[in-house]
Amino acid sequence: MSASLHLLLGIKTDPIEYRYSYPWLFRLAAEEGVEYSQLGSTFELYLLPDDFLHWLREQAEKAGVRIYS
Repeated sequence: MSASLHLLLGIKTDPIEYRYSYPWLFRLAAEEGVEYSQLGSTFELYLLPDDFLHWLREQAEKAGVRIYS
């Protein structure tokens, strides 16, 4: 019996908002074959309303990226 190794490639997003946008990052990630994203743990992220996080997930899904955080 042989076990196969399955790796998932992802990126961590912090601090993307200081230079670019999340939609830009998700599009770039999808173009490069990156399927998963982990939200950065910047202090500001914890203070944002839930609506923003729902919007962020929608943006990721539109680009074909899945958020795992």
